[in-house]
Amino acid sequence: MALIGPNGAGKTTLIRAILGLMPLTSGRIEVLGVSPAKARGRVAYVPQADVLDPEFPVSVLQVVLMGRSRRIGWLRRAGREDKAIAMEALRRVGVADRADDRFGVLSGGQRQRVLLARAVAQEAELLLLDEPFNGVDATTTDLLIEVLADLRATGVAVVMSTHDLAVAHLACDEACLLNRQQIAFGPMGEALTADLLRETYGGSAVVLAGGATIVTAR
Repeated sequence: MALIGPNGAGKTTLIRAILGLMPLTSGRIEVLGVSPAKARGRVAYVPQADVLDPEFPVSVLQVVLMGRSRRIGWLRRAGREDKAIAMEALRRVGVADRADDRFGVLSGGQRQRVLLARAVAQEAELLLLDEPFNGVDATTTDLLIEVLADLRATGVAVVMSTHDLAVAHLACDEACLLNRQQIAFGPMGEALTADLLRETYGGSAVVLAGGATIVTAR
């Protein structure tokens, strides 16, 4: 499912609430049949790469192994199996050759790949991604879409926020349009209509050209 809406619409807030990191003013959230706190070990989160400190002295492999921490335990060292799983995750996102490099020296797109590899290594049932395609090149975008498709094929549920409607169509089956409240929810063809996108973005015009939807903001 794609979470779609303008900046400040509440996409990141919703993701953080699903993670149990944001207090609710009303209502409730159920994740995989339980509370967010109880589901935390079954949920993986891929933040925007630029929210992490690139100067933190940690290697690429160590970042990915963080995804194994709940299985390893905080006081135990990663075993051979955990390292093999982490390396396989890095191979899937195309940066296994950078395993020993410091995370901070990678490009933004490479860091985003590593953060996805960390989520893959966690072997979670639900994957939450916050603007995973921001600032990445076309090659990285194609690779991330392929990895997400592979995860979905194994039964992993994917929820991601994005501004890119083309990517949303390629990576997701459903969309939730948000702007401080839910505007629409459903299959792509039903949710991503000109009228609903205009309502979501407050656009003064929506032009459909060659299958693309263009929103012109007021």
